[in-house]
Amino acid sequence: IVTGGYSGVGKETARLLAEWNATVILACRDKARAESVAGELQASLSSSSTGKVLGWELDLEAFSSVTAFAERFLASSLPLHILVNNAGVRYHDLEVTGDGIELHYQAQHGPRAVPPPNAGCRGGVRRHQADAGPLFKPPRRCPL
Repeated sequence: IVTGGYSGVGKETARLLAEWNATVILACRDKARAESVAGELQASLSSSSTGKVLGWELDLEAFSSVTAFAERFLASSLPLHILVNNAGVRYHDLEVTGDGIELHYQAQHGPRAVPPPNAGCRGGVRRHQADAGPLFKPPRRCPL
């Protein structure tokens, strides 16, 4: 799963993972844009690649969207090997989400506090935080 895979580092990360035969889910706020970029990336893969790129909706500013994404992922039975936390918001005025939490905090840190239903870490998930800002935490292995 690559959050914020529309462009830049997220898009290139998704492209390389798919080129290396991974199934990559672009988890993005705008479903239509995620699906469009997923199609573009899928078409750009070499003929020898068996990778797949999927575009799914995930709005990190809404816990209901995070929960819906997690439920969809669990129902897919796809393994989760890597979570690239590339999405984030910066340089906005103070804003509160519909969940009553400051926008920056919820979008960049809040979803990690919402465990997927019936979820454990399948196979030792590695999480990578793309934004190395002041709240950066190094990747960690799931203890399960």
